[in-house]
Amino acid sequence: MSGGRGSGKTYVSFQLLAKRVRLVSGEVGVVARYTYTGARKMINDIADTIPDGVVTKSQIIYGNNRYYIDGIKTSSPSKLKSINRMSFLMIDEAQDIKSYQEFSIPDKSIRGGIDKLTVLIFNPTHSRHWIYSSFGNNIEYEQVEYNNNTYNVPIIKDNDVIHIHTTFLDLPKNTLGYYDMVTQAEVAYRFNQELFANEFIGVPLDYSGNIILRFKRCREEDIDYSLPTLYGLDIGFHDATALVKVWVDRGGGRVFAKVLLYITHATANQLFEIIKNYQDAPIISDVSNKQLTEELRLAGCRIFYKNQRVSLVEQLRKLSDYIIYTPDNQLLNELVGYCYGEKGIVNNNGDHAIDAVRYASFDLI
Repeated sequence: MSGGRGSGKTYVSFQLLAKRVRLVSGEVGVVARYTYTGARKMINDIADTIPDGVVTKSQIIYGNNRYYIDGIKTSSPSKLKSINRMSFLMIDEAQDIKSYQEFSIPDKSIRGGIDKLTVLIFNPTHSRHWIYSSFGNNIEYEQVEYNNNTYNVPIIKDNDVIHIHTTFLDLPKNTLGYYDMVTQAEVAYRFNQELFANEFIGVPLDYSGNIILRFKRCREEDIDYSLPTLYGLDIGFHDATALVKVWVDRGGGRVFAKVLLYITHATANQLFEIIKNYQDAPIISDVSNKQLTEELRLAGCRIFYKNQRVSLVEQLRKLSDYIIYTPDNQLLNELVGYCYGEKGIVNNNGDHAIDAVRYASFDLI
């Protein structure tokens, strides 16, 4: 089950789970996300979908059916293999799983019970994602029309696979949810049409597999403020200066990023008046404008230079092991255009916020 943002794919999948628990008897299964922390966020939605069942922090119990709520990354293979009669696996946000090998651990545990079923719910990321290459070689394209444009969405075609794709256009009309998503889509369409196609229609990004960093839009309330944190500062000469705060979840493979400043032609006095308000953590800065950086440091800002002993490619390699979550359009816009081209790294939409994320994250990952 794939789809764009706000398309209702997770809701529909949970409705499928609600129907299944009433049709089968004696089943054991797993309902998961990539991390256990992410999996726990599903609990309220599952409880609303199955109100006559028992939903705890770790299990769904309906009659003599039992489904474990867990994280794929945090589950050991031995733990999954110890689940007897497992015949159902549902993974929400499956795009976060890094490889087929990682997915195969829980998938191979489905070896008992009746009517074996695996359900993957995912947001299309890039065209070389393992999901598209692991379930048959046949890909066909379905067309989605929006604003006089035609978007081609890849659909997996295989005898053992049913691939359903949804968009916000499939939501029930004349509902608050539909009108809210239409409004969000119109704003995103005006801001960046490529980002709109990926986020709202579900067209995978296609840089011939050369997209550098994995990313995903989140809400501000999704940021885990308890994680280790640093600020990153990229100082522009005649272009943009960006200040970004990051929080790094090493165990979950996540970097949360919040853009706090994105301005052009900033002077030392202007920067100081802004940066002095962000003193709860050190600021990691670039070295391109040492005079300005030293002026800020002398003015009382807690600024330190980035790690210069590690190459840009090595920093990006380490950062690419993580998924960058951000609610900010400036950073998302840069990430969409940040890829490997024939002559090296291409930053079609700039890289000021990306560099700030890189400076701060590298000391935490």
